[in-house]
Amino acid sequence: MSLAEFMAVLETADADALCGPPGLGQGWKVRHIRSGLTRRVLVPYDGIIAFARNPRHGCCEACARMRGSECKHCQCSTCIWQHEVDGKGSPRVTREQVAVLLAKLQTFQFGRKPVVALDE
Repeated sequence: MSLAEFMAVLETADADALCGPPGLGQGWKVRHIRSGLTRRVLVPYDGIIAFARNPRHGCCEACARMRGSECKHCQCSTCIWQHEVDGKGSPRVTREQVAVLLAKLQTFQFGRKPVVALDE
């Protein structure tokens, strides 16, 4: 799929669907690609989607003074986007959600539909 075709489909795709942007491979959520493009962390480049160069990424001023190469508290657009993609800003899972997931996993069998739905 060309970049132009991907960008056209990206506008109307389900936010939770998985996609494979040209240049980044498979397994990305549509919402994360949209967010990366909006924040200019990802940019269209030469027929693919690539990571933008961000000279502020990786090391804040305090860590740079301590001669660190990368810090955990960098607040540049790239780090904020990576935390979002990693799910570190997501709400905690409730006990009820865990119980539903465990019930589903206990009855799981390959080739059969699940007995318990996660959204119940």
